[in-house]
Amino acid sequence: MPLVRKLGHLATLQANQWRSRVAIEQRQLRLLKDMVRFCEARVPLYRRRFRAAGVRAADLRTLADLRHFPILTREELVEAYPDEALSRPPRASDVVFRTSGSSGLFMEIAYSAEANDWLDAAYARALFATGYRPWHSMAYFWWEEERAEKAYERAGLMRKHLLPLDPDPRAQLEQLVRLQPRYIYNFPTVMMMIARIVEAERVDLRPEGIICHGELLAPPIRDEIARVFRCPVWNQYGAQEVNRVAWDCEVHDALHVEADTVHVEAVDDEGDVLSPGVSGRLLGTGLRNRLMPLIRYAIGDEGMTVAGRRACAPRLPRIEPIAGREALIITLADGQRLGPRVLAPRVERLPGIRQYRLTQHAPDRFELTVVWEGAPAHDALRRSLTELLGDDARLEIRDVAEIPLSRRGKLRKIVSAV
Repeated sequence: MPLVRKLGHLATLQANQWRSRVAIEQRQLRLLKDMVRFCEARVPLYRRRFRAAGVRAADLRTLADLRHFPILTREELVEAYPDEALSRPPRASDVVFRTSGSSGLFMEIAYSAEANDWLDAAYARALFATGYRPWHSMAYFWWEEERAEKAYERAGLMRKHLLPLDPDPRAQLEQLVRLQPRYIYNFPTVMMMIARIVEAERVDLRPEGIICHGELLAPPIRDEIARVFRCPVWNQYGAQEVNRVAWDCEVHDALHVEADTVHVEAVDDEGDVLSPGVSGRLLGTGLRNRLMPLIRYAIGDEGMTVAGRRACAPRLPRIEPIAGREALIITLADGQRLGPRVLAPRVERLPGIRQYRLTQHAPDRFELTVVWEGAPAHDALRRSLTELLGDDARLEIRDVAEIPLSRRGKLRKIVSAV
């Protein structure tokens, strides 16, 4: 039964996170070798790309050897799908869906039924790390109008109250007040807007935990949400192509990688692997999905691997995403790159702002659209941003009534058209 398999996988994941670092790396290497051999034998895309790069599956002897294999971009994957990217035609039991990234480039993503069982187990482990338990009520803001219940949900486990991603934070707050859930699963930008209303109007909403996902959760935003709701705020990081990637623990210092389902690297612009603590492009290699394997796939985010252990119990490798998708990174005329982690606090620390979007039209030309809750404070906003963008930057501030959310409920706060 699928549910029994998922529970078995969950037990394996829970046990593996306590193993030694050496044991975890050995397990990753074994899974990685199996996947690379499979791709060479069964997936035309990789057979062709390995040959062009002059590498073979047998060349992968250590985790470090993965650096010799070619990097795969989203555009290359879209072009290869389905004939070259899939190992076989999808079956009725597999999961296939369509998605679009920040570039607007649509792609099909296919998970085998076996891989999907592992991903569900990884999702459960990430939730359990927050203190959530299958019988707790959860308000789960979701972008789809309809969503079929999974087997474990039909069995009464981890059932979610699916709530629509209304662009008005007050509408979302009204739903939360009616439900009074123990846990809330939502985007950090929306939770920040809800927190401001809760504090200003003294709304009675007392969750035990808030789980943020889908956007970069900067520490100042996490701290502010936690202060208002007086509960822990957790961070989870994933990508549609590889699903759950990493999750937060109680220490809130970097994120633990789902090492049983994905291997993560950080590389520079030349594709060379970076040392821990040095930021670059994040690559993900899936370890379970043999229907549509991803080897060194460029996720589109920036981040770094993190060395050493902290006081937290899980011994999984750790990463720290430091900037969102490449379209969310601003590059100034002098080459300096600024992402949401640096830019967002410059705006969000100012009172009276409900929504905003900073758009870069040229290296020195920016437009900031703002939805104000109180009286506009253009001068303070301009001073705050000019400190980062430079005195020569041309910044137009435009007041609007509303900034629409994306189809998935995200508020794209930073957009670069450069």
